[in-house]
Amino acid sequence: MKASALYLAAGKAIKVSGATRQILGRCEDADINSGSIRQSAIDLYPNAKNSTRNRQVIVPTLAVINHCAELGHCSPLRMKRFKVDTRSRSPSPWSGSMPLEQPLNGLILELLPLYVRNRSKGI
Repeated sequence: MKASALYLAAGKAIKVSGATRQILGRCEDADINSGSIRQSAIDLYPNAKNSTRNRQVIVPTLAVINHCAELGHCSPLRMKRFKVDTRSRSPSPWSGSMPLEQPLNGLILELLPLYVRNRSKGI
């Protein structure tokens, strides 16, 4: 399929992943739908997390297909991505405990004599 070539010719991306080329190369225009893209992601990355499948297969494939749709070669395609589990992060130990200026001022006060001494020596 020439979709990936059109996408690259437009300067949209530096590279189109091999997975995207593999999906678009083996499918006819009528065969490409959200289910076939999802299944291809599972087939290509069977042990990967959903975020990897989204990043490596779904997003680039949709970008190529929708670029061709803008050029009038096919109809646009929208689909749900794989569900990604998000972790809640614990707050940083630095947040709220001490203003940023205090550690920086302490560092400056420690390094200032060294700077003055080296400056006077011409270093």
